[in-house]
Amino acid sequence: MNAEARRTLALASGSIILIASLVMLVMSALNWFSVNERISVAEANSGLPPAADPARYLVTGSSRAESSADLQARLENAAAEAGIELASVRIAPEDAANPLHMTVDLQTTGTMVELATFLHAVESRLPALIVSRTRILPNGDDGSLRLIARIEAQRTPGAER
Repeated sequence: MNAEARRTLALASGSIILIASLVMLVMSALNWFSVNERISVAEANSGLPPAADPARYLVTGSSRAESSADLQARLENAAAEAGIELASVRIAPEDAANPLHMTVDLQTTGTMVELATFLHAVESRLPALIVSRTRILPNGDDGSLRLIARIEAQRTPGAER
């Protein structure tokens, strides 16, 4: 093979690679637009409230006391469904800088599966709660674990204190 044939072969190979890359780029872009369209259609057909709906993220209650009671009951229900009991629940006093923010510190014991089930229930149900801190420690020789967690929520604006 002479130099001219190698040059022609190299140019042809480079051209094929360039064309294949452009085709893949166009296909990726078209697929991306298609996925976004399918997501929009699925959201429209799902009947779920849009992501910006405050009911998905805000704890309701006409007062802080009512919101606190609702939040504690919700945590106790999640614990009961996971097969555990809450050993302690402490709702932090209202913060003057952010009166709508609620912080709950809690402790409980159980197996890893029970604790994971509890934390999943807390974070996955509406309105969304945020588990901002967890600490899992051994709780004796029986294999159980102790969970210390901080859970945060936001109250609905406009509610009384």
